[in-house]
Amino acid sequence: MNESVDFYCERCSDALWAEPLNALSNVSFLVAAALAYRLARRSSRLTGTVFAMIVLACLVGFGSFVFHTFATRATQVMDILPIFVFQVYFLWLYLVRFLAWNRLAATVGCIGFLIANIAMLGLPRWLNGSMIYAPTYVLIGAMTVYHQISRLPAAGWMVTLLTGFSLSLCCRTIDMAVCQAWPVGTHFLWHLVNGVVLFASIRVVMECEAQPLASAGDSAA
Repeated sequence: MNESVDFYCERCSDALWAEPLNALSNVSFLVAAALAYRLARRSSRLTGTVFAMIVLACLVGFGSFVFHTFATRATQVMDILPIFVFQVYFLWLYLVRFLAWNRLAATVGCIGFLIANIAMLGLPRWLNGSMIYAPTYVLIGAMTVYHQISRLPAAGWMVTLLTGFSLSLCCRTIDMAVCQAWPVGTHFLWHLVNGVVLFASIRVVMECEAQPLASAGDSAA
């Protein structure tokens, strides 16, 4: 678990501060969490669910910072785990609040999503390892289309979420490909844009928390 890993263009050694941009760019997640917290308090929408999303966003930033500072197998787990917890929690909330699934069905859906992601972990590092996010990308795309068709609350934020994730995933994918021309790579842009993605995700949850499902259906009508 203490074995050093080198997945990104900026890292040229196993030194402690070999990825300064990749490490420092994680501040975007903390900024997203702070802005979401301030907005939630001012709009009286700081529910337990929203607060949990904000905490998870902070953990995503912390885990990624640690990994890009101490790049080992152990810290890689600290990087990946908060991201997947955030995704699964968001999916569970979406299934329960927007699709009105019962808790058992939502839990089964989340387990299926986790299985799909675990299957991606077994693949070679195609597209610079970005294949791991293929299930997430397909899911967000489906959610966004459903939001637009059903005219649900926060449809605009779902579009922002999908657009931002598309851009950030491109930045993650081309990191090593542009390494010779751009030595710092583009992985730090993955972090910066994903700060917007996480903020948009929290905004979606805030909107669905602001009104019950029945009201959401009425507004769609």
